[in-house]
Amino acid sequence: MSSLVALDSSVALNNLNGFFKRLGKSLWICYTYFFTSANNPGVTRVSTRILLGTWSLFLFILLTLLSSRLVSTMLIKGTEDHVDTIGDVLRFPKLKVLVERKTFFEDFLMKPKSVFFMKLQRQVELVAGSIRPGPVQDEVFDRVERGGHVVLYDRFFQDATLARRFAQRGKCSFRRASQALYLQPVAMLMRKAMNATVKRTIKIQ
Repeated sequence: MSSLVALDSSVALNNLNGFFKRLGKSLWICYTYFFTSANNPGVTRVSTRILLGTWSLFLFILLTLLSSRLVSTMLIKGTEDHVDTIGDVLRFPKLKVLVERKTFFEDFLMKPKSVFFMKLQRQVELVAGSIRPGPVQDEVFDRVERGGHVVLYDRFFQDATLARRFAQRGKCSFRRASQALYLQPVAMLMRKAMNATVKRTIKIQ
């Protein structure tokens, strides 16, 4: 910043011989501006005030962005016991992903041959009959609620299933991730057993 102020002064005077002298003066102005008072008598030129003001705004934005990034990192570390994305599954080697056979979800996970999907496929467990309400669907959601499993499920069918289970039992201990998989909204469910304060209850109005 001090270099910019000194260079601006030198260009305005069309004289680069006193650049280092102006640089020292600019350093002193910046020092007094930031660490003593913004009303320093040496800060009189409009261009100098504009440059210093722009620099102050830049520092504010930079610190704000860094603060947000650090907070996001801490939040991620604080939710390591939950699955929010497909990639999170790999952090839990014993976690099983329940997927209905002959659906888009099976094709999406089982057909790719990349390293990521090859690792993920080891944790996929295909089931049949979980789309329609009945014993199979209840058994799938019971496994998810007990922990150790997540389920990929069409959002429309999932809403109806969770509403039915809530109406029957009066409570629901599932957590729905916000990620959308490809073009189809997908939800991955995992019971939040480690922190009761973050459990989501589905209420029927």
